[in-house]
Amino acid sequence: ELDRRFGNRAHVAVVPDGTRNFGVPFSALRPPSSAFTIGYAGHLYPWKGVDLVVEAIAGLPDTRGLIIGGHDKEADLARVRALAEARFCSLRILFTGMLPPPDVAAKLRDADVLVLPNPSSALSQAFTSPLKLFEYMAARRPIVASRIPAFAGVLRHGENAWLVAPDSPEALAEGIESVLASPALAQRLAEQ
Repeated sequence: ELDRRFGNRAHVAVVPDGTRNFGVPFSALRPPSSAFTIGYAGHLYPWKGVDLVVEAIAGLPDTRGLIIGGHDKEADLARVRALAEARFCSLRILFTGMLPPPDVAAKLRDADVLVLPNPSSALSQAFTSPLKLFEYMAARRPIVASRIPAFAGVLRHGENAWLVAPDSPEALAEGIESVLASPALAQRLAEQ
């Protein structure tokens, strides 16, 4: 896009995203006594899709949510909490707020599935390469993500993620249910 807008430049570097591999082996889903936990980490901006996560959790009554991120003084955290209240699922969602990066890596392992629900906005379609994707992969948890072009270079449906239609809490919930219903699928996705 920079080349298209400004022409070829001699001093432009492309630095790929990445994260540390924490060396955490995939562990089976937690015992049936603990609720299946849907995790999300990152900013709570609308274009990141966290509202879809809340809607999916609301539609999956036997699940819990883990939302890592958001600042008490930003409107986004209040907006997402209000949505959880309005959808009667706030008591099933743990909002951690902002955490130091090493703590995020450890907290991601508390989830049974991690979601990357970006909607089909212009930002998400072409101009995002979220670090959380690589952090999710390093956490060795199954990923359910929106099927958008920005993720296509890394995520492959049924191989290393379960891809769903963007903009749909129902599609996100169905993807999560696919992982919940098949421990073998969850393990295969997590290991890839």
